[in-house]
Amino acid sequence: ADHLRSAIEAQEALGAPDDLTLIDLHNNLGAVLSDLLEFDEAEQHLLAAERLATERLSPDDELMITVTHNRGYLLHYQGRMEEAAAKYQAALEAERRVFGERHEFTLGTMNCYAPLLCDMGRLEEAQALFEATVAGRTELLGPEHPSTLLARQNLAQSNYRLGRVREAAAIQTECAPLFERVLGPTHPWTVSNATNLATSLATLGRAEEAQDICRGLLGQLASIPDNDLSLLIARLALGRSLIAGGAYAQAAPLLRETYADSIEAFGPDGRRSPAIRATLARALAGAGEVEEAERHLRAVIASHESEGGSGSADLVTVRLDLADLLLDRGQPDAAREQDELARSAAGSIPEGHWLRSRVDLEEGRALLALGCPAAARPLLAAAAEGLAERLGPSHPLADQARVLELECE
Repeated sequence: ADHLRSAIEAQEALGAPDDLTLIDLHNNLGAVLSDLLEFDEAEQHLLAAERLATERLSPDDELMITVTHNRGYLLHYQGRMEEAAAKYQAALEAERRVFGERHEFTLGTMNCYAPLLCDMGRLEEAQALFEATVAGRTELLGPEHPSTLLARQNLAQSNYRLGRVREAAAIQTECAPLFERVLGPTHPWTVSNATNLATSLATLGRAEEAQDICRGLLGQLASIPDNDLSLLIARLALGRSLIAGGAYAQAAPLLRETYADSIEAFGPDGRRSPAIRATLARALAGAGEVEEAERHLRAVIASHESEGGSGSADLVTVRLDLADLLLDRGQPDAAREQDELARSAAGSIPEGHWLRSRVDLEEGRALLALGCPAAARPLLAAAAEGLAERLGPSHPLADQARVLELECE
């Protein structure tokens, strides 16, 4: 970064600087600063590159395409999803025109654009891009090339978002030793795959396996800064794993610290902060700190809605967590209201997603608490069947649904 800053200063000191060189330098410095999480300065340089490129270059020029891609990358990290999508779409259309579908530039933008689509709730579009990226990179680079492994990791995460948790865990498990061998145990892509695997296992109720992965990973990452992205996502995954195992009192302080570090790195509405805050709320609710938990959950809901994510799986999950909390606080009417909002939002989630069954479970719980066992029973029966099918027959949520169904009798 310092070398690029000096090069920019030297160019600008010239009476007639070379605009193409300046575009390239601003673009490269912006990309480096994005990876260093120095977002404000990164945006200044990428905007400077974009302004000069728009004046000097055609939309199909390779440098113009790269600048547009890098702007999308930064905007995604800043949580500005609609703006990021517009940049990625423009870059992808130009790459398809100039390079074709199976060029590494095109595949690279697909691999960045698809996770953004996931974050926006456009899951089927994302899945198609992920599958195309895996196929293209396997053909061009081979099955164990780092870029191919990254594409496979992203495909696994897309499966997770679609509710195909066991399929996601299978890909992540297969890729884990390949990432370690090819890139090393502390490379960000290795860490990301490992934390995603831990989250998948925690979702499947395999909490101890997930905790072991996270603790091993955190031991390897002990020397890096507290606000490093790899460390943040590893701590988030451990928090989720502890919650899955019922260790709320251990999870709460860990997640409180992680959330503070995330705000410092990304801001309160940045790419990771809402997810960490929602997970903190679950830990606090389980630890009995219900008022603070409710405050966090309502703030996360407001953040999702302000970003246009009214139909995302993340929002459905947070509404169900709030319904669960309200029901435990003896407010079944308020819980039922959240259940209905969650059901409405779940309409955009793919058929067969396990969250649809959790909506049935939470609404059945609320109806049972309101003294309506006849209305609750079919919902709880459907929840028990769906959760057993998608997460496993011995999953705690499936067991809970079966127990509550018996109570209806």
